[in-house]
Amino acid sequence: FCAFYNLPIPCRDNFDDMSLAEQRYWRQRQYGAYLAAAGTISACDGSVKKAMGAGAVWLEPDGEAHTSVCKVAGPHSSFRAECAAMHLAVTGPAKDSMLTIFTDSMNVITALQAWDQAEFVREMEWQRNSDVVMAILRAINQHQNPITIVKVKSHCVVDLNERADILAGAAVGADNEEVETLFTPPPPDECFV
Repeated sequence: FCAFYNLPIPCRDNFDDMSLAEQRYWRQRQYGAYLAAAGTISACDGSVKKAMGAGAVWLEPDGEAHTSVCKVAGPHSSFRAECAAMHLAVTGPAKDSMLTIFTDSMNVITALQAWDQAEFVREMEWQRNSDVVMAILRAINQHQNPITIVKVKSHCVVDLNERADILAGAAVGADNEEVETLFTPPPPDECFV
């Protein structure tokens, strides 16, 4: 079970021109929006530069924060990076908790909403980035409680989303082997070469 919303999380473009009291007000409004969500709250973001990266951050109901990052292999696209980030956001938190995910990618939300359309599923293996979309759908189906996906504005000082953005950028720039690379596509089928 997965629900999709386009709810406005209270946000500001930046805090540079605000007093500390105003900053505190806006951060408390965001925190209130987080508290309105039951269970685990997660945010995800992808990044594309010379390489692709994905990051997710989530807050457990007890307030403990966790993060996950990866490099993303395959065809270079922001959609693929955002999908990998969504996969991290779904697979990272415990499966036995309700989950609310904040994302700034309407394309990922649209792709996930289309999954129940017969022509989409029937043609899935022929679609670009289907390996990542199918991995997200499998992870959603393995989750034991409802998942709510919320569209938020990007770069709007929504704290969790901004942290996920920083993690995704760091994954892109990581030159070490400590950051796992996910979604390496299989070699092309010989009949298509």
